[in-house]
Amino acid sequence: MLNRRELGAKGEMSAAAYLVEHGYEILHRNFRCPAGEIDIIAKIESSGIATIVFVEVKLRIGDCHGTAASAVDRRKQRRLIDSALHYLAVHPPSREEPSMRFDVVEILPDHHGSFTLNHHVGAFTADW
Repeated sequence: MLNRRELGAKGEMSAAAYLVEHGYEILHRNFRCPAGEIDIIAKIESSGIATIVFVEVKLRIGDCHGTAASAVDRRKQRRLIDSALHYLAVHPPSREEPSMRFDVVEILPDHHGSFTLNHHVGAFTADW
């Protein structure tokens, strides 16, 4: 049986693999700065437009405390936005990357060691 930290690491790896399978390029994992941490920073291109995607991965064993996506409350959103601003200051986007968004990948483990993933695209917005 995996402890919570190991389960979380396995869930983040599953989320990263899911994103890659769906055409995302992983730019950074576990980006840390004074404002906080961003689990995954990825890039995806669609119709010639590149989008930087800041991804929060949330794992839930059960739903007695609400869904994993609902755990990304206003306070957590603010930390993610501040961390994204720090990331952008350190890694300024090129002209080809004008678009940015915040996604949440919800990880729901089953009793057999595998996961169900729910990808919430554009889970919240930031007033840049």
